[in-house]
Amino acid sequence: MVPSGGGCRFSLLLLEDDEFYITECVCMCEEDGTSGQLRGGSVAGQLRVCTKSVFFEPDDVRIPVTRIPYVSMDELEGNASENGIRVVAHRYTTMKPQGRDAPYTFCRGRQVTWRFRLSYAKVADIIPYAQQMLMSSRLGRNEMKEMHDVFLSQLEAEQRFDLGSLEDPTCERIVFEKPAMLVSRLTKERGKFVVTDVRFYFQPLHNISGGEHVRSHRLSAVYAAARRRSSLRDVGIELFLKMPAKRRTTVKHWGCSNAFFVFRSKEEREEALGAVLDHVGEDGSIAGGLLEAEGRYCQVATMAWQRGLLSNFEYLMYCNLAAGRSFHDLTQYPVFPWIIKDYKSDEIDLNCQDIFRDLSKPIGAINEERLKVFQQRYADMVEMQMHGGEEPFLYGTHYSCPGYTLFWLVRSMPEHMLRLQNGKFDAPDRSFTGIREAWESVCHSPTDVKELIPEFFCPGAEDFLKNSRGLALGCRQNGKPVGDVELPPWAHNDARYFLEKQWEALESPYVSANLHHWIDLVFGVCQRGEDALRNNNVFRQLTYEGLVNIDDIEDPVEKKSMEVAVAEFGQCPRQIFYRNHPQRRVCRSSFEAHQTSRNAMDGSEIIAKVLHVVQSLLDSPPDGDDATSNDSDIALLRALEVTKEEYSTLLETMDSKKERSASGSTTDSQSSFQQRLQTVVSSSKRAGSNLLKYGNEALAAKVSSSLQALSPRKNGSRKNDASSPRQDDDGPHLVSEEGASWETSVFSGGLTSVEINPLNPSDVSLSFQDGHIIVFDLLTKEHRRRCAFSHGSITCTAWSSQNILASGFDGAIYKYDTNTGSTSSFGAHRDIVSCLCTSDESSLVYSASWDETIKVWDLETAPWGQRDDGTIPLNTIASPAGAIWSMEVLFNDSIVAGTEDGTVFAFDCRSNQLTMESQLCSDFIGGVCSCQDGTLFGVACADGVLRMLDSRRSDQVVMSRDFASPLLCCRSWKDTVYLGDEGGQLHVCSVNLGLSDVPCPKTSALDAPLTSISVNATSGQSPQTTIAVGYEDGHFAFLQKH
Repeated sequence: MVPSGGGCRFSLLLLEDDEFYITECVCMCEEDGTSGQLRGGSVAGQLRVCTKSVFFEPDDVRIPVTRIPYVSMDELEGNASENGIRVVAHRYTTMKPQGRDAPYTFCRGRQVTWRFRLSYAKVADIIPYAQQMLMSSRLGRNEMKEMHDVFLSQLEAEQRFDLGSLEDPTCERIVFEKPAMLVSRLTKERGKFVVTDVRFYFQPLHNISGGEHVRSHRLSAVYAAARRRSSLRDVGIELFLKMPAKRRTTVKHWGCSNAFFVFRSKEEREEALGAVLDHVGEDGSIAGGLLEAEGRYCQVATMAWQRGLLSNFEYLMYCNLAAGRSFHDLTQYPVFPWIIKDYKSDEIDLNCQDIFRDLSKPIGAINEERLKVFQQRYADMVEMQMHGGEEPFLYGTHYSCPGYTLFWLVRSMPEHMLRLQNGKFDAPDRSFTGIREAWESVCHSPTDVKELIPEFFCPGAEDFLKNSRGLALGCRQNGKPVGDVELPPWAHNDARYFLEKQWEALESPYVSANLHHWIDLVFGVCQRGEDALRNNNVFRQLTYEGLVNIDDIEDPVEKKSMEVAVAEFGQCPRQIFYRNHPQRRVCRSSFEAHQTSRNAMDGSEIIAKVLHVVQSLLDSPPDGDDATSNDSDIALLRALEVTKEEYSTLLETMDSKKERSASGSTTDSQSSFQQRLQTVVSSSKRAGSNLLKYGNEALAAKVSSSLQALSPRKNGSRKNDASSPRQDDDGPHLVSEEGASWETSVFSGGLTSVEINPLNPSDVSLSFQDGHIIVFDLLTKEHRRRCAFSHGSITCTAWSSQNILASGFDGAIYKYDTNTGSTSSFGAHRDIVSCLCTSDESSLVYSASWDETIKVWDLETAPWGQRDDGTIPLNTIASPAGAIWSMEVLFNDSIVAGTEDGTVFAFDCRSNQLTMESQLCSDFIGGVCSCQDGTLFGVACADGVLRMLDSRRSDQVVMSRDFASPLLCCRSWKDTVYLGDEGGQLHVCSVNLGLSDVPCPKTSALDAPLTSISVNATSGQSPQTTIAVGYEDGHFAFLQKH
């Protein structure tokens, strides 16, 4: 039995620059044996024909992929009688041995003969392409490119879009159809871009991966469409996409959250952009404006950052996206600043300014001695320019280019480094080996002024710091192999902790107070001209957008050399600010900023967040001066989000310095305003806000005195009404009703489950897609514990005493002790674990998985520490109908579970028998819950219907109710059922009242799916019901009702 690859090893990254894919066929290959690559005999595989070479990809992964360039071929002929192709070459390359990303092996000198016997295709369908490309390889570079362009244009013209791929062929109407290229990092795939009145589609010329041939996405789920440049030409468009709820696997979507397309001309790009924007709706058009930094939207986004509605990370990501940077284009990859400069100390204090880099200077000007050398060279170049020399510059290298991006990311993107470096990794002594060494280099090397990338501020993305793939990166001259990145002492050899500290530094008060200087250098007024020279920020002219028009260059050799030069040297972002950028006025606590941004290595998530914030500000803008004014008083007032009347009242009070009388004559409006001011200023003090710490002492004093002036005297003050809702605007406040109100915290998205501790209802566990959990204290409104797991998304949690059990994508079950902070785990399932349930009366835990099993474990005897999925549970229950999505354990040791195809089944653990099976709908079961002491159980279905079944009558539905929106989760408490739907609504209904609504304070209108519910009730002298709900976009809300 030959080991197969388990997937395609070939990818477009194996092609050379300007090489394109043509066709492929299944074949058997033999060689003359001199190379030894095929281990003798005949080997099955794929023959792939491209414009500059042919590839043979053996099915046996032990055998490397072989690339044979046309320029090295001595013979290429087809044999129709044998249906075969014979190739003789004196040079070839082998790659991807064992499927590994390793330096290529270049073989040359001795002739080797390959004989490919085609299994299904006819030789006449393959050999003409190969021979035509062989002929082109004998031409000069320009002639070869022209020949390739003509050939590929013919293929594109012959391509017909498959109408059978339309999601709804009977109703969809095609409004745009043109050839385009799908751009990813260092690759371009040709195909057909199609827009209908419902979706956009991309059909590649060839289905290289073997997956779904035509990819598509609903236009109504496009956050934004923005123009992009590619290879110096303004012919690109990037789409930012809203992905469906994780559970909705039946919904066809693009597969990732953004897509970058390049068209043949600017005119075709504009036509495609118009077709998309005509159908994405108003929000998409606004986001498109955001990404291109158009006037008012850009100003409002800046105002949102000043107010603290956007974190520093989110705002920098917005600036990058608005300036044309893209994760799909390594020549224009997002750029972030170095923040910390202390990489020697055992510990660092983020409240100490001495540990921070000076953000008012470009990285090349950090070292004064080195800067003098650059300045002297600039002066010499000014003199040389008078005699025909090039435009003078300070820095001969750039802060961002493909080589620098992959310098940081080689461990997580080795195949891209091999593509960029022609099959080799960088020399070990030039590789990214340590943080301190990299910082020393950018401070002292005359050729190193590179900044950082977003990954340095994303806990959970630490794979770029670890050589977890065991890459052969070589040994340095000191004999040390290049392995994991050496971290600073204060990181304690913990990559995740290092990134968390980086994140906290980015969101710190010092950075919040000074980040606008760096934005001026990279995106604003100090990027060019006299301001750039005055701030020592001058690079080579070809790096600035607009100074080189590639379409005006007629000589193809000169045009190509210009493209290569810019790609290798780097490009400055598009300038998006044309006056000094205002300073931030509010700094949130590092934990809050961390939680609202940690998953933001996703351009679409950032755009969604900015779009929401900007739209809310546009809907209710306060009157007054421009939002980005540098006037401290106005900026502060906007940060406090005052109303127009409150704004006028405070300004009048400040200007006249009136004192309120002791009679306590403050109006209700003024009293409310006072409470809001006091709340925000007090929270700013607790958070160490730059509002009060860095450069704003006078303003803080002025606000304090104004607050004092507005305050009523003690002998005449009113007592606060305990029943009145809070007046601060920290988040989306929910409606108060019957003395109870919802309170909301907003995290960065990816909130997957909420669970109330039944032994201590003030503790709620929250789990996230990036693999971490927190314990949120409902009394203090703060998190008191946090734990990160690095093996994928956490999908479900359960409490067992003071332990939190968690599981998710990697199939393991984790145990986190909230008292000691200790963790342990064991491998439980082969696929995603969707549900965990615990027993109140024993140490049993039940786990349900997409591997179509439910397993029962005893926590006291579980195989903690074993990470394979071969561990043996107490019991294994096989699903009768596919992957399990929901589960409930009943009081009588029975289990009820729902599957992906709409089937619900019950299993009696005592008799070890299946007691019920019924398909209730055609889509997944979002949740199951028990009522009336287990005699009834509710089934929340994706068709929007809640069905109540009687456990004593097999599969009989005794009552039901249609909620008109897919139900994603459900919980029950006695005879009350709580349901969450895809539209973000919480439904509460009574079984005793025929599923009629139960009065409950309503949550605010959130568009995100409500994916998790937890309910707890206590009795006694002070009975209390606690309801906690989690939304897919990161909103967490809770209600405590006495």
